[in-house]
Amino acid sequence: MDLLYGFFLAVQSAALFGGAEYLSRVPGLSYAEYARSGFFQLVFVACLNLALNACNVDRVVAEYNVALYQRQETALLDMDYMVNSLSYDALDALEKVTFPRRAQNAKMEYAIRACRARAAEEASHWQTWSLSAWLASK
Repeated sequence: MDLLYGFFLAVQSAALFGGAEYLSRVPGLSYAEYARSGFFQLVFVACLNLALNACNVDRVVAEYNVALYQRQETALLDMDYMVNSLSYDALDALEKVTFPRRAQNAKMEYAIRACRARAAEEASHWQTWSLSAWLASK
């Protein structure tokens, strides 16, 4: 993804800072054609950004790791990372985890309850409100 944005930036920088020389080097390119192509490139990048923002990455990561653990394709599940580093969107997937030992289950339940309480606190103030926190607090 970074390479795609880097390429887009390089192409646009060449056109932006090239000015009339850039247009004269590209045969048959008028200002109108350049503007039209730039518009559609920006629309493409905007759609790409909206698609990444609509995809809830933390939830996807949590569901993927939980599924691996449940299928016993991995022996470990990094609870600390999943609970403390991912957003509140990961909590629903983490509630589906069942560990072989009761102490692990209790620790996970306690961590999820603490995260949901923190989410409720954040969602109760307009300065810290977010959709993720509000949904996690419900």
